[in-house]
Amino acid sequence: MWAIFKSECCISKLHSPFGYMTRLGEFLARKAINKAHLGRQTKLSRQRISELCLNQSAKLTGFELYKISRAMEIEISVLAEILYGGLVED
Repeated sequence: MWAIFKSECCISKLHSPFGYMTRLGEFLARKAINKAHLGRQTKLSRQRISELCLNQSAKLTGFELYKISRAMEIEISVLAEILYGGLVED
C-alpha cells in the first residue's frame, strides 16, 4: 500500500540549506536536473517541485509522478521504485 511508510524512509541524508531533502530532491540533485526546467516540461510550478523536493510532508500525486517520469524519459515504475522503495506494509 502506497500510503503506509516509515517517516524516515522519505528523508535522505543529503542536507540542503532549508532542511533535509526528500528522495525526489536527492534524485534530481544527483541527476543535476534543474527544477525550473522540469517545471516547464511538466507544467508544474517551480514552487511545487521545490516543495516536493524539500518538504517531507508534501504529497506527490500519481499524476505528478507520471508527468515527472515522462519529462525525465524514464519508466514510471523505475521512478516509483526509487522514491518509494522503502515502503513497509503492516
